Amino acid sequence: MANSYIHSISNKAGKRIAEMHVYTHIGKDGVNAADFARELNNLNVERLNVRINSAGGSVVDGFGIFSAMLNFKEK
Repeated sequence: MANSYIHSISNKAGKRIAEMHVYTHIGKDGVNAADFARELNNLNVERLNVRINSAGGSVVDGFGIFSAMLNFKEK
């Protein structure tokens, strides 16, 4: 995978917490839904914080990322 969106995984108060940052375009020139979902599904954490600051991009990939977050097994 060329890009990693996992900024950090920490252990706070006995809980594994991941931070994912998407500070780029959504779609082929930045983060696409397939890569994001694959990385998300490989996480073994109890809580996930996602920070998105994007100038825009592909609506299809944006909905794919949104769907992946909704279907994530944890908070």
